[in-house]
Amino acid sequence: MKDMLEQVPAELRDLIPSYLQRRQQELHILRSYLQDGDYDSIRALAHKLKGSGGGYGLMKFTELGASLESAAIHKDYPMIALTIMELADHVSILSRQLGG
Repeated sequence: MKDMLEQVPAELRDLIPSYLQRRQQELHILRSYLQDGDYDSIRALAHKLKGSGGGYGLMKFTELGASLESAAIHKDYPMIALTIMELADHVSILSRQLGG
């Protein structure tokens, strides 16, 4: 598997562990919002995720944030649940690549 961290600018690599830790915390929040049917909060958090990924050179987070935001706007519970799982997988893969 290609190292997904190769796309991160060298000057930002030291920031990635805390970035991934915040995403991990957000996964718990997103699951809670989904359980409560709080689509507006999911949309708002997804919008922030969409904006943050590119700033770190992690475009997959931008893509997942956009998908999650769209699903929240349409109140598409199954797509939100699937995207949260994809986000969790991506965080896990990157964490392993960091050695954490």
